[in-house]
Amino acid sequence: MRAVSGATFKEVKFGESGIEPGMLLYKDGDDNDEYKKADANDSAKNKVDGVAWSYGGDGEQGVIVTGNGAVLNLGATLTKDTTYVLSATAGKIVPESDLTTDDYIVRIGTASSTSQIKFQITNTGIQHS
Repeated sequence: MRAVSGATFKEVKFGESGIEPGMLLYKDGDDNDEYKKADANDSAKNKVDGVAWSYGGDGEQGVIVTGNGAVLNLGATLTKDTTYVLSATAGKIVPESDLTTDDYIVRIGTASSTSQIKFQITNTGIQHS
């Protein structure tokens, strides 16, 4: 993963193991504001506050990318002009068409090419029907 433009970096404390660059994270206000993997299937975790920039585990310091407008190369193959959302697999990103009934809709952004996405995070709080 690499920043192409507009990225703002923030040092944070991770609140669970297995965090990898590119994972979508939320700030858990009930657990010392630690950052954990966001999840479209969980009403307590269905928001995105940043994207992991570094690897980390529970209680470890890490770096995330925050702020709308950042253009990132996630190191994955994307479909240009496709809107991507938070997945029901914790921390992952998927095309909006992959959402299933009752997944929370958290729009991440739109692929500007087959390798880059412009982040415009929208935590809607709405469940997919």
